[in-house]
Amino acid sequence: MRGTLTRLVTGARQTLLYLPPGYEEEPDRRYPVLYANDGDEAETIAPKVLEGLESAFENGTAAPFLWAAVTPAKRNDEYTPWPAPGLSKKSPAFAGRGTQYLAFLEHTLKPKIDRQFRTHPEPGHTGLMGYSLGGLLALYALFVTGTFGCIASLSGSLWYDGLVPFVQGRPPQSTDALVYLSLGKKEGESRNGRMAAVAENTRVVRSALTAVLKDPPLFVEHEGGHFTDIEGRFLDALLWFGRVQKPV
Repeated sequence: MRGTLTRLVTGARQTLLYLPPGYEEEPDRRYPVLYANDGDEAETIAPKVLEGLESAFENGTAAPFLWAAVTPAKRNDEYTPWPAPGLSKKSPAFAGRGTQYLAFLEHTLKPKIDRQFRTHPEPGHTGLMGYSLGGLLALYALFVTGTFGCIASLSGSLWYDGLVPFVQGRPPQSTDALVYLSLGKKEGESRNGRMAAVAENTRVVRSALTAVLKDPPLFVEHEGGHFTDIEGRFLDALLWFGRVQKPV
């Protein structure tokens, strides 16, 4: 990896920030920013994933960008849009504090990064990605804030109670938004009845977004279940964000 990893502390929250190769050597250049949920997971897989991303930077198939991976305080609460029962009788309920978490990204973290680093702050150059519940939260952002013009939901927990009618009944903040959806081919085989709805719900969400967005979502099916090749799924989404970035 030739880029630079640095750590930002904002209140009690940490963000792992990746600066691409050439950032220090080109002081007049500005960059898109892709924000990521589950920064602790991103940190674990970052070295391998970023090596693959940098290869795309080098061969020109993806535009360089900053990657800001934010560590959650309590992911089951922050990455859910509204309260819902736990997945089992022994599991705690989901608190549904996603709106508050998005407000932190929009009004605290993003302005800080835009001040301290050379970014393109416009929605078209600002993305939000997440895996599982983090992917659910990323998709939810499409409907509650116009800050993130590129949304990547990786194996998103789109089984979540009430999500389908919410998506069908509420327009996105911007029809210009670009959306990436991915799912493992075996994710609909979960023994948990609620989670097994993810395949059908993802199909319905994809159809609903196709009807209202100027560009239909990119949908990618991966081999395996929910936990198969997480590194590869992260890299695929990162490459997508780099590909859709247009020169300024």
